[in-house]
Amino acid sequence: LSLQFNSDECQVEFKNDVMITPDHLQITTAQQSKWTINDTGDVLRDGQLISLTSMQQDAMRDYADSLRVQLPKVANIALEGVKIAGVALNEVSNALELS
Repeated sequence: LSLQFNSDECQVEFKNDVMITPDHLQITTAQQSKWTINDTGDVLRDGQLISLTSMQQDAMRDYADSLRVQLPKVANIALEGVKIAGVALNEVSNALELS
């Protein structure tokens, strides 16, 4: 997952698709590679288990848990921004008697 932020504007760019469920996190890259992190911290690339130490599994589990918390917040912020933009456009339209 790649996020980009710009201090002058609110720009967020997701370069990968992310699917979150209670028991796994799946990231599909632009090259269509699928990475899955399950609830035990196992990591699979295109269905093949990647060998990890228990410390690495703990880190992956923490990472997946963090994304489960943060990504819905980012989506809600983006949705609120769209709603605010819609209200602003409606106000401008009404002020200019375009509707």
